[in-house]
Amino acid sequence: MNHQLFRALIERINTNEDATAHWFQEKFNLSSSQILEVISHFQGLGLSIILRDSGKIELLEPYDALNKNEISKKLSSELEKITHIQEPLLTINSTNEHLKQNRDELSQAVRICLAEHQSRGRGRCNKYWHSPFAKNIYFSFQHRFMVPINEISGISLMVGMSIVEALKRFKINELQIKWPNDIYCRYKKLGGILIEATNIEVGGVDLIIGIGLNVDMPQIKNNVIDQPWIDLKQITGRRLSRNDLIAAFSNQIYQNSLIYQKSGLEEFLSRWRELDYLDKKDIVVSFANEKQIQGKAIGINTSGELLLQTDNQVTNIHSGDVSVRPINHDTAY
Repeated sequence: MNHQLFRALIERINTNEDATAHWFQEKFNLSSSQILEVISHFQGLGLSIILRDSGKIELLEPYDALNKNEISKKLSSELEKITHIQEPLLTINSTNEHLKQNRDELSQAVRICLAEHQSRGRGRCNKYWHSPFAKNIYFSFQHRFMVPINEISGISLMVGMSIVEALKRFKINELQIKWPNDIYCRYKKLGGILIEATNIEVGGVDLIIGIGLNVDMPQIKNNVIDQPWIDLKQITGRRLSRNDLIAAFSNQIYQNSLIYQKSGLEEFLSRWRELDYLDKKDIVVSFANEKQIQGKAIGINTSGELLLQTDNQVTNIHSGDVSVRPINHDTAY
């Protein structure tokens, strides 16, 4: 099963042309039983698709398929010249993993991997990332950063700010960033970032920047997501093109990456202060060894570390899972 078939189906229906089982049999040289398998496979992924007794194929809700040509046309001329966008994938374990397992000579080029669905999407600390089919954004942006490995810790913050700046062009405001890698709106999670380093060399490192963002999240059952969430459709009241969003994110990440490689995180500190979700909040930081530390978040330093006021001292937090403590300290969210 491939993405080209899915895209052809969506485009055929969206242009109000006659989308029938017979047309797809002819177009893709499929038998009647194979058409039924295709429909069943799409339904299994979560696509609201039906085959009428008349042979007509219908979608019960609108979709826009990922389209690498549409994305490429909206990239800046500088970025387009050095970017290879892989053909979008129908379903995959993880876009980050795909880029790691399919390495090539990157040089100064950018590689972009897109998927309609992730079977094992994840965030930091290996947390599961819920990935409904053809509804949200799951993409990875690989780029070589010409900075020493000890200077990459602030890049997730720069990427978060890039996502916020790009979304503002779509008139989406009320956005904040929860250190180190979550995008929030109206106190609910909108998206997350996972950055992984590969091909580490002296003076440079290839980074795979994975981004998951809720665009049109269906209603979730059985408490699959364990925290309050929001999507762009709730915020704007309309469906936004995922292709347009991915192009905007890529342009802004690349533009800000050039600044970061020249000046580091210091150039972004004033922007961070305006977006800091944790600012002056009482928080708990949990570590992999199950140790916890409590205090008040008071910003970040030029290395991207979280500054935690504890009693009469400030502790620099390099990594950890952060929970905000309500005033009564009974629960964390």
